[in-house]
Amino acid sequence: MVLAAVLAFVTNVMVLRSQEETRPVVVAASAIEAGRTLSATDFKVA
Repeated sequence: MVLAAVLAFVTNVMVLRSQEETRPVVVAASAIEAGRTLSATDFKVA
């Protein structure tokens, strides 16, 4: 099982490094407090 995990990790690293392009991700534009209602302005693309 350990060998399978190591092989999976190495394969994932190789695949991620082989991709030259970056992908946009959505992140919080500011700190989000518990119980707060979110809107589209609470997020930004990084």
